[in-house]
Parts: sequence; C-alpha cells; structure tokens
Amino acid sequence: MSKSAGCPEWKEYLLNFCAEANIDPEATRARLEVNGDYEGVMNDIVTTLGENRFNLDFERDFRTPDVITGAVTLLPRLFDSCVITTNFDRILEKVYEEDGKTFTEKVTGRGQVSAFFRAIPAGERYLLKLHGNLDNAVERVLNRDEYNTAYGNDGNIQDGCCIPKLLKRLFSSYSFLFLGCSLSADRTFQTCMRVAQLEGQENLPHHYALLACPENVDKKRIIEQRLADAHISPIWFPEGEFQYIEEILQLLLD
Repeated sequence: MSKSAGCPEWKEYLLNFCAEANIDPEATRARLEVNGDYEGVMNDIVTTLGENRFNLDFERDFRTPDVITGAVTLLPRLFDSCVITTNFDRILEKVYEEDGKTFTEKVTGRGQVSAFFRAIPAGERYLLKLHGNLDNAVERVLNRDEYNTAYGNDGNIQDGCCIPKLLKRLFSSYSFLFLGCSLSADRTFQTCMRVAQLEGQENLPHHYALLACPENVDKKRIIEQRLADAHISPIWFPEGEFQYIEEILQLLLD
C-alpha cells in the first residue's frame, strides 16, 4: 500500500542493504520469501551498520511523499473510524488528513492503548501504529530486541507481552481486512494464529485479506492452510498485478 504511494517496498528495501552489510543477497531473499525472517535480516543489517546509522537512513528513505496516489487514497472513504497498521511511515496520516478526516489521536502498540479501545465503539478516528513510528525507537518494533520486548523472547509468542495481549483482544472482537500484508510467518501473524487456536475459530469474527495469488499450486495451498489456521479468508488477485487492489477497493465504494 505504501509502495504505491511512493515509499520503498519493505523486502526490496532490506535487500538493498545486502552489499553494504556484507550479507549474501540470494540467501537473504530466501530468508525473507521462504521463511518470513524479516526481523532476523533486519537484526543482521542493524548489527553491521550500527543503529544510529540505520535510523538516519530509515527516516530519510521513508519520508512522506508530497503527492500520494494509489489504493491507499481510497481508505478514508472506506474506513472512516479506527485504523491499525504495522507500517512506520506516515502515509495513512497524510491521506486521511487530505480527505478531511484527520485522526483524532495516534497510539502505538507499546504505548497506552486503552484510548484506542474506547474510540472504536465511539466511532472516533484513532490510528493504532502497532509497531510504532519510524522516528521513535523507544516505542518502535523493528529489530530483534524490540520484537522480543513486544512479543516475547526467543521468537516465542508470550500472551502477557504488550502486543500479543493487544492483538488477542482485537482479533477476537473485530473483523479485520488485511491490506498490503504478505501474512508470512512473522510474529504478528503467528500471534493471530495463536489467538485462533486458543479462542477456537467458532468464537472469532471472520477476517479477510487481499493477497496476490501464487502461480505455484503447492505454494498457494500452503498459504491457504496457514490462513485457515488463523481464520482468515483470502481475496485473491493475480500475482504481480497489484492494480487489482485499487479496483477491488473501488468496488466496495460503488
């Protein structure tokens, strides 16, 4: 969603650091595409470059474009209330503001979120930036240490940690439409799967995701099973033809 608005695509952004961080690009691509090991790759990059250096590049590379186009501009007309994102950029803030629907408040997953839950039934516009902002490392979830703090140590999902506790309440109470998410085996998606297993799918609302349909039948079957385990129904569009996202969202408006 942010790529169509002018920001870098996350996977390619990380791969661009391979030469400078002295890590193998093909092996790194496999880690990202096959294993969904985004936090591990990020950890290797930050460890090599240094956090201060990486943070400066990060803020510069994900600055908000002056002109935003693409499917993301339709969201204020489709969802005129509370919104959740794992993105660090400020694309959502700008498109809602330009549509005359500025968010009343913005909170992070590692901050105080009680106001967000009060805003949902009240119909207020709150933005929950689940992994924080790009310029605030204190409440950010980006490298491995930050993931461990937010989700639990050693890659495990611990129910008492801030984001699993938050996601459990949201995922078991409200229907989600996932946009611009690969729904790979990262800790956010693992948490959704864990909630589905603990709560029982018959006790969950229906969730949906707009996803590129893999041409490989076996790969599609694996993704479908993973989504089913998290009680998420895919809405497929042809792989690589991302213009369909905007067309599908436009159909919801018509």
